[in-house]
Amino acid sequence: MAVERRLELPTLERLGELICGGGEGYEDVPGPYRSWRKIHRFFSDAGVDPPDSEQPYSRKTATSGVLRELNDGPAGTVLPVGIERVLLRLSDIREYPAGLSSYVVPLAFKGKEKIRKDAAGGRSKSGTQ
Repeated sequence: MAVERRLELPTLERLGELICGGGEGYEDVPGPYRSWRKIHRFFSDAGVDPPDSEQPYSRKTATSGVLRELNDGPAGTVLPVGIERVLLRLSDIREYPAGLSSYVVPLAFKGKEKIRKDAAGGRSKSGTQ
């Protein structure tokens, strides 16, 4: 049974960040950095039409554009079928050659540090800002 449910724009933007991956200036984004060529292959491996193979000005903007198109596509079981395929591929362990824990554990630790700083009124446990 198909369901007509769409993701909201902020969710699509965050999904695009996850696909593009972390890197310099994006340390808070989990996952491996993906070049445009790897993003193109990611979409192809997900079973959706990959974006134009020409190098875009911005990986994130181009990826978000593809996700918006998929979000407007035909309904799947829960979400549009293209979005479902992207989510399945994004959760595939083969997308994380260094192992998933190398991306998730550092983020969890960074989150705990932020919670400790917030609880201390913006100061770290040692009392420094």
